[in-house]
Amino acid sequence: MHALNSRSLSLLSLTAALTAAAIGCDVDDDAALSRSWWCTQCGSSLGNSPNINGASLANIHLTEPFGDGMYLGPMSSGLNVNLRLGVDANDAFVGLQGQQVVLSGADVVGAKISVFLPNNEYVWLEITDIDNQVPSWSDSGAMVTAYKATYFDQGVVKALCPAVVGDDRWFTLIPDERYSSGANEVESAPGTVTLACVGEAAAKMKLLDFHPHGNRQATPEERQATLRMVTGDYCGNGHSFTVSGTKVAWRDAAGLVDPPFQEYAMEALWDADGAICLTTPRHARLEDVAAVCGEIPACDGLDFVKGAVWRTMLPK
Repeated sequence: MHALNSRSLSLLSLTAALTAAAIGCDVDDDAALSRSWWCTQCGSSLGNSPNINGASLANIHLTEPFGDGMYLGPMSSGLNVNLRLGVDANDAFVGLQGQQVVLSGADVVGAKISVFLPNNEYVWLEITDIDNQVPSWSDSGAMVTAYKATYFDQGVVKALCPAVVGDDRWFTLIPDERYSSGANEVESAPGTVTLACVGEAAAKMKLLDFHPHGNRQATPEERQATLRMVTGDYCGNGHSFTVSGTKVAWRDAAGLVDPPFQEYAMEALWDADGAICLTTPRHARLEDVAAVCGEIPACDGLDFVKGAVWRTMLPK
């Protein structure tokens, strides 16, 4: 674990403490799909990024500092031993003692992870729930594991994912990659874990089975195409032309993701650089897109072209 020589006072207090101790949208034709994880036709939901007192936990490092000087301390589980947080091959939290897995599966519920903030104070982040049966949106995808977590802020319990709706407070894990929300770019980051809340583009990418450990075995370029498609990033520069809850039908070139409603109007074809072609934007006006991106050619029919990862269409 990262050496913490300059933080000894905080760690002493933490050791004493240890010793003492998913904005979504509704789908009318299927009530079961009203929970946000299953909103398979919605565009990006913004503003539900994981944070503690405003400090981002969108991407954490398990053993080194991350963000603006934040880092993870010991994990408390009620077993009277100090553990550290880990992530297993199934993208699920585990509690480690050395290299040995001591906690896994539903046993991690109730465990608390100490998170040191930039001011060197720490906060206990408690895992409060787990759901390891979240269905993939892709025919190729395995079940996805999701969690809820909370922390105390001046005596008030707050959710790690700050959505108002309780079912939007779930998040899932994506190890070893970092995603820039400002640019929709994919960066290899071994030892890190992206925490993706309900509605975030990275969470949707995982549910579509385009994550690094997905059965589809998608490439980083295909993941970047997915992030741009979900967020309506036609230009390929991180500029989003959608809003939360905007309906759009996603279909991948491999035929593993089928939209749950009839496709009506062509929107775009997508690759890692954004929209290959664009006919009818899902939310913005075409001239507004052109003012930012320059001219993007109109799509010639509905067929996929070489290099296209996704086709998006609009409902009636």
